Amino acid sequence: MKSLLLCIPYLLLASCLYAQKQYSPELVDRAKQDAAEVFKNNMEYAGAAYMPVYIERLSRLEIKTRPFNEKETYALLSSVMLIEKYNPDLVRENAQTFDPYTFNALKYAFDYSGQSDKIYRVDHTDYIIVIHPKQ
Repeated sequence: MKSLLLCIPYLLLASCLYAQKQYSPELVDRAKQDAAEVFKNNMEYAGAAYMPVYIERLSRLEIKTRPFNEKETYALLSSVMLIEKYNPDLVRENAQTFDPYTFNALKYAFDYSGQSDKIYRVDHTDYIIVIHPKQ
């Protein structure tokens, strides 16, 4: 019980720090929509308790166009595991019809750790997905 009481100030500080960071309503709505698709069969994980993580991850994601270079070493989107445990109907993006505006990054097990940008190439396209480090 004593250790629980000692944790409360840290939890309050963490929630205050999160509350100070303002995200656009569009990003929040997008995170809710994307999480609902990924966790279709277990909506608990698409609830408010998990939403700060999804919003933060999507806020660090950027999709750009960059011509393919034969010397590049970017991981391909097709090599990233699809998270289909809670929705077996999820499908990978089709490179021929890839749309950066409807892309659901939460479907993929991207590496969000690290001190520098992580870059993934959408197979056979000029699109790259950049995941910026935490600030």
